Amino acid sequence: MALHIAAASVRGTSHRRSHAPCQDAAVVAQRTATADSSNNARQERQLVVGAVADGGGSRVLSHIGARLAANLAASLMTARWEAEGFCSASEADLESFWRALFTDCRNAIAHEAKLRSPPLGPAISPGDLACTLITFMATPERLAAAQVGDGFLVFSRQTAVSDDDEGHELMFRNRDTEEAGQVVWITASNWADDFRHGVRTGPLEMVLASTDGIENVVLAAKAQAPGELVPHQRFFAALLKLMRKASVKPGERAGAPDADLDRRLEKILSDPVFDEHVDDDKSMALAFLPAEGHALDASETSPNA
Repeated sequence: MALHIAAASVRGTSHRRSHAPCQDAAVVAQRTATADSSNNARQERQLVVGAVADGGGSRVLSHIGARLAANLAASLMTARWEAEGFCSASEADLESFWRALFTDCRNAIAHEAKLRSPPLGPAISPGDLACTLITFMATPERLAAAQVGDGFLVFSRQTAVSDDDEGHELMFRNRDTEEAGQVVWITASNWADDFRHGVRTGPLEMVLASTDGIENVVLAAKAQAPGELVPHQRFFAALLKLMRKASVKPGERAGAPDADLDRRLEKILSDPVFDEHVDDDKSMALAFLPAEGHALDASETSPNA
């Protein structure tokens, strides 16, 4: 089965009014490798990688830091891993990789700040490029992810079929500090205190990483624990149904960037329903494994209805 990928970022209403740049970044990519199957036939296996970063609203160059972190993270993941090696890696190996990746992103931001500092006058600090970062790698059999700062990652299992299905889960529980607006940036000295990583097994059908711009709309307080957030099942069920209508078009390679899906995701993020509740930038990086191939249905454009 073919993996489908899409990523989009949309400026929030506050940034549109002030003519400020979008401070979010979202990147998704895939790596295809050929491996021997059980019957000695050669088959392609795909690994999808994704990253979303949210720049600090008051940091003058945070949009630069977010783009740098997201793009570098995606490059490091595709350079280091392929599907077979990823699926056989231990959780300790993956933790070590994630910590090195976040350190590399911190170093790259520090170097960028140094390059942008004027010869005379106050130096630009890495904090001026501050951002959060969520990264993930996924096959249908396995998901691994890491996070520093706010935002969220939801994954859906192939058993999620109805609007009320509980098959949509948060990878990481929200921090109490996030509710108080105390975001930890990857450029902060205490970034490792907020570092989270984890592994989940499949069968997986959808993985979605997002900045916190739509969190108030698509996540809800857990009934038994009001301080804990959970995915809004109907939203993600509708999004999953929408993605199930995706298929590789004739002449296109499975897992290749799909401009139609990118536009569809951008249209979802631009839905006025979001703007009525939040004025922040919005970004998503999405990986989808269709349970069954379908053609895109132009009449179905948003899960927000």
